[in-house]
Amino acid sequence: MNILLLTTGILKGDTIPPLDRLLGSLDRAINVLPNDNVRLILLVQNCPEGKLQSVAADWPSFVAPISIPNIVSLSAARNMLLREAERGGHLKAAEMVAYPDDDCWYPEETLRAIADRFRTCPDLDFLFCRYASKPLMGGMEAGMILTAKARHVVRNASSNTIFFRGHIVRAIGGFDEMLGVGTPNNGGEDVEYAIRAYLKARRTDFVDAEIVGHRDRDTGLRAKYYRGALLAIRRHAIKDAGVAGEYLRKIAVGLVLMLRGEVKLGEFIGSNLAVAGRSQ
Repeated sequence: MNILLLTTGILKGDTIPPLDRLLGSLDRAINVLPNDNVRLILLVQNCPEGKLQSVAADWPSFVAPISIPNIVSLSAARNMLLREAERGGHLKAAEMVAYPDDDCWYPEETLRAIADRFRTCPDLDFLFCRYASKPLMGGMEAGMILTAKARHVVRNASSNTIFFRGHIVRAIGGFDEMLGVGTPNNGGEDVEYAIRAYLKARRTDFVDAEIVGHRDRDTGLRAKYYRGALLAIRRHAIKDAGVAGEYLRKIAVGLVLMLRGEVKLGEFIGSNLAVAGRSQ
């Protein structure tokens, strides 16, 4: 199986500080994936011209680095990666695609278990899971795997936890560059992308377990990402009853955040008005 991973990181000095853990976990994963081809295309942001070769000198051979001298939003960066993968023929050849952040990692056996799930379920197009700073080691147990509903996608799918069959990535296109960290709407790009995949997929599985490593979810950031997430969900609410229910729930979450003082009244009203305007 051809496994394509698309990651971006920001160069600080001569390194991307959190990247070593991801690369180390992939090194170990490849040892138990002897019959699979793993390629990580890595976009190095904030990388002056001519510096990439020295920065990437010690990276493993499965890393294919590209660079830009500036810093762009996450959604724009991921679209650059998709275009690079398409130019090189890697997107066309990909049988499984994922978008790990530079600060996430895969416990040993995780990638193999996910790849095996795609191998043994020919109609499976989209699989996602949960993450934690202390992820479960080993493969997946049958009891962890659920038939995904819209609520599972909206509440659990994130860039680190989404895995796609290649043809779905080719079918749904890129990320919305009005969403994501680095845009006025802050966040929501991965949820919006995941909803599109869910609506397109023949079958979606939710692994109800933390099988990907990443720092724990910070509930204090809900207010920061509220507007982007609301917009992402609203855009597809008319297409699916489950997504519509999640949109109404998100409005209620916003009200709770406002009552707790985490979101100001003006921000809550402005977010909902902006979302209504974008969805016209």
